[in-house]
Amino acid sequence: MAKAVLYTAVFATLLGIGTLIYLIATYVPTANLGQSVQVGTVSFQVDRAEWLSHDMGGQHTHPDGSTDDHNDDNPELAQKIEDAKSQAQVFAMPSNMMPGMPEEGLHRLEIEFTLYNQGNEPITYEPFDFRLYAENGDFWFPITNKTFGSGRLEGRAIIHATMNFDVDGDATGLYLEWDNNGNPVRIPLTESDGHSH
Repeated sequence: MAKAVLYTAVFATLLGIGTLIYLIATYVPTANLGQSVQVGTVSFQVDRAEWLSHDMGGQHTHPDGSTDDHNDDNPELAQKIEDAKSQAQVFAMPSNMMPGMPEEGLHRLEIEFTLYNQGNEPITYEPFDFRLYAENGDFWFPITNKTFGSGRLEGRAIIHATMNFDVDGDATGLYLEWDNNGNPVRIPLTESDGHSH
């Protein structure tokens, strides 16, 4: 009986130690929008995430569901847009008629971020170090273009850049992950289950 208790105690201890090691090894630092997270000597922060609208309205919807209506500055233009919408004079243009626009069923998410190399040695970064994940496991790489590509960040230097993702229209639970040489960090972009475009 004493041996059975001893074996159970040893097994439970080893299981606990194994679980602790697993949790430490798989831990991914996380920060919210506007907060920085440290990876080695590099600080990473997502400053803004916004769904880009491709209609004539001036309203932008953020991943958390909040909106900004940029037509407030021009009430006359806002009224003309509303009149055109009510008379069915505003229509969605197919993506093949707009080079560089998302394909049908995809929506563009623009993310502004900051990288700060607090160390003295330069680091490199690649667009494919960044992935946007949905809660169902789907993921997207950023669109590479002239404004965001591979780069080198010198010691004590800061880069503020923008990247875009074309995301499935029904994706929920979005978070951005940056993998800095095998050290990932995660930034949740939505607080609700859904998003609006």
